[in-house]
Amino acid sequence: MNLALTGGGTAGHIIPNISLINDLKKEFKNIYYYGNSNGMEFTLVKPYKSVVFRNIEAVKFSRKSLSKNLSIPFKLPLCIIKSLKQLKKDNIDIVFSKGGYISLPVVIAAFLLNIPVICHESDCTLGITNKITSLFAKKVITSFPCTKLKRQNYVNIGMPLRSSLFNANAESVYSKHKIPKNKPILLIMGGSLGSEIINNTVYQILEQLCKTFFVIHITGKSGKNYSMKNYVSIDFTLEIHNYIKAASMIVSRAGATSCFELAALNKKVLYIPLSKKASRGDQIDNAKYFRNQNYARVLFEENLSASSLLREINNTYIFQKATYYYDTSINNKITSLIKKCATDSFKEKKKVYSSYSSKSASSSSNSMISS
Repeated sequence: MNLALTGGGTAGHIIPNISLINDLKKEFKNIYYYGNSNGMEFTLVKPYKSVVFRNIEAVKFSRKSLSKNLSIPFKLPLCIIKSLKQLKKDNIDIVFSKGGYISLPVVIAAFLLNIPVICHESDCTLGITNKITSLFAKKVITSFPCTKLKRQNYVNIGMPLRSSLFNANAESVYSKHKIPKNKPILLIMGGSLGSEIINNTVYQILEQLCKTFFVIHITGKSGKNYSMKNYVSIDFTLEIHNYIKAASMIVSRAGATSCFELAALNKKVLYIPLSKKASRGDQIDNAKYFRNQNYARVLFEENLSASSLLREINNTYIFQKATYYYDTSINNKITSLIKKCATDSFKEKKKVYSSYSSKSASSSSNSMISS
């Protein structure tokens, strides 16, 4: 059987797909990734040689400029038609969608071809794309138990995580940056695209932070070149699991994938969720969930300042968090569900085809008798 993975735009729509590849390879003959060759998904999927990447065109919904959305009704059908052709060419048996605008034409095309679709929602609440694609899905898998199960096809399994996270090499980080073993590491990251507001606030308190911590700052593209003892900045890394493992404490946005990765390793975390001015508020809901379970602390962006950030970092460092227990069978459970849906669909199609063939043969025989 052949499987198509889809999802892109930010790492949160890609990494969960990647996390499942090793398990999925055991169940599917061919695995394809439907994404945009100019997107982050192309870079992150490229190391997986067994996965064939398919470039898909899509249209993105804009929250900032509604006028830009006027072209969607005209462009989306063309994107769906191109996805239809590619799905048929690859003889896809099932589609697993992680959301993001890139997945919309793929899911609709799959539905039109009677190809089963499974959606996965990372956040507490469904994103715009998943609200639409869930209407076409056989199953909708949720990461958070608090996600509203509106229909019978919703099932809470959890967030798939990369095995590399649990096999991470902290020593490589100490060695690469020549970090003293007696110095606690403070890892600051603003999500896969970086955060200018977090970066600029960190720069204001950098001198104080470096007295206590060795600061590793993952800045994204908005970072500046600062040279200071006990400080290193990088714009992006594919070895984030090693940095997370090495960190004594972490300051992070509250994308769902990051939340579950940090919780699974039981790290002390200060979340600064993306505000509602720049999002639908999904990170706020994610951060509140982990705060309410006593797994992390939260500093809301509207309260972010140099003094509040320094205070909350110090409070989080001495914070006595609750222990989080991650279910390591999640990847296997999701893989099994994908395989079951694909197998059930294949059997149903075969049954329909056999019934049609029998009726055709019977009709042909009756015609011959009549003549």
